[in-house]
Amino acid sequence: MEPNETHVVGTDEERMSKKNEASDLVVETHYVFLVHGWLGNDLEMLYIESAFKKAIASHEGSNGAKLVVHCTVNNNGRTSDGIRKGGTRLAKEVEDFIRSDNTARFIRDKDCASERHVTISFVGNSLGGLYSRYAISCLPTLLEPPECINDTAMEQSRIVIHRNLFCTTATPHLGVASHTYLPIPRFAERVIGNTLSKTGKDLFRLTENLQNDTIYQMSTSYEKFLMPLSQFQKRIAYINAFGTDFQVPTSTAAFISQKSAYPHHVIFPPLEDNETSIKVKKKSFVVALVSTEQNLEVLKEELDQNVERRGNDDLEMSKKLDALGW
Repeated sequence: MEPNETHVVGTDEERMSKKNEASDLVVETHYVFLVHGWLGNDLEMLYIESAFKKAIASHEGSNGAKLVVHCTVNNNGRTSDGIRKGGTRLAKEVEDFIRSDNTARFIRDKDCASERHVTISFVGNSLGGLYSRYAISCLPTLLEPPECINDTAMEQSRIVIHRNLFCTTATPHLGVASHTYLPIPRFAERVIGNTLSKTGKDLFRLTENLQNDTIYQMSTSYEKFLMPLSQFQKRIAYINAFGTDFQVPTSTAAFISQKSAYPHHVIFPPLEDNETSIKVKKKSFVVALVSTEQNLEVLKEELDQNVERRGNDDLEMSKKLDALGW
């Protein structure tokens, strides 16, 4: 059974303005889900898990909240059947994990609170970033208790989910069609994509109709995909700017279109007239830090998605993703 889609009441402006409400509430648990990439498994995320826990150990518990980091496993050995199925499995795992963790806490602590507030964050590596983007479109903002629970107090308890941080590392946000390490003709992309099963077809965007193009839909459909992603308090995309990533070149990881005129603000290296510039450690591998501002008008702009592929679809995806604010 697939998780329910997100339904949030209120206007778009109200949903945007409520993103930071979690900071004003008593959040009991911060959940961080680490999502591996193509042909990967949860073990490849263990270093990030340990580094994550170590980095925030000194801050944990300062406000009474608990940090739970989970390396996802539902897509272990199952990364070839497409973004949709992988994202749906991830959403189910996230939902089940949060329910299970809160059920265990209830039984252990006899905590009868009628409403628990939690936050969720995602760190998706490569294909895991696309899985995560799809999964959040399936996740509800409110979790009811499992039907198997017989405890009356827990039956009346619900979990309110607030979206915190969404982070990707070397994720092919625009797919890999026309975004390969070395330029190859379209017929070669078709051959390669078809040999990589459904996931390859998704990444090389082999469907000619944009309505059936998973990556295009994820990058342009506001209600289904962009609105849920906009509800996170912060979005970060880490990109290899050295041009040495064979699988995920800079242009698709940073959703860059050469035709785009969407404003980008450089906050590192510092510019003389840039008041928002920040300092970075001298030995850091960081080449640049760039931000974009959220633009609801661009996000909500309707596009004709029932036509065959156009020449400016990369530009449309790039503008919409930039308009989320990173």
